Amino acid sequence: MPIRFVRSFAILATLAGTVLLSTPSPARADLLVTLQEDSGATSSVIIAAGSPTVSGGQSGTYSNSAFGDFAVVTQGGQSVQPGSVAELFSSNTSVTNNGSMTHVLHIVVSGTNYTAPAAGTLASHIGGTVATGTGDSLSFQSWVNSLNTTAQTGTTPGPQTPSIASPGSFSNDASASPSGLTTFSMIHRVDFTMVAGSSLNYSASDILTPNAVPEPATLTLAFAGLPVLGLVWARRRKRA
Repeated sequence: MPIRFVRSFAILATLAGTVLLSTPSPARADLLVTLQEDSGATSSVIIAAGSPTVSGGQSGTYSNSAFGDFAVVTQGGQSVQPGSVAELFSSNTSVTNNGSMTHVLHIVVSGTNYTAPAAGTLASHIGGTVATGTGDSLSFQSWVNSLNTTAQTGTTPGPQTPSIASPGSFSNDASASPSGLTTFSMIHRVDFTMVAGSSLNYSASDILTPNAVPEPATLTLAFAGLPVLGLVWARRRKRA
């Protein structure tokens, strides 16, 4: 076999291996829901586990009509990594305080083992509607945890506190810029303080998108302008 052919084949094999290694692999993103009333005992349930597909990811539902004084139903929990975007959703979640007094409900949703992106912008959102109740409040916060645990630590936009003091809609958005990520987790927590008989529904999302990379055409134009700048600099130098 000619030496030139052997060298060419080796180079092509190396390049192919590099492409495969640089392609984000599907992440195993266990979707965990943890509930706590006031300062009582916590209850954690994995509602989905496994490797998410690019198109659907891992999704599941959660329903507990009698978690202490609360009824909680999550109709669309999802942990997914389509390509280089990491996403965590708690969609169409309803909460009702069936007790006779004011209580606090803590809901934590986490997804683990995301592998991309390595850096980017986290868009954190919560929004919904208060059906009944006056004087309620909430605090919502998201984290990107570079240690890939369910601990509520890491890069965060900070607490978000939209008003839910009276019936009607509410919404709030915030962002942060995590970096230096390899395998990581995403977590969001919402704390509801609800008077007796209060009822609401909400959806929360965390979407981590990679930092923008200049288009090849933009880079080409930038490099094409360098010779022109060089000529201008040379002419100015001669005149001086």
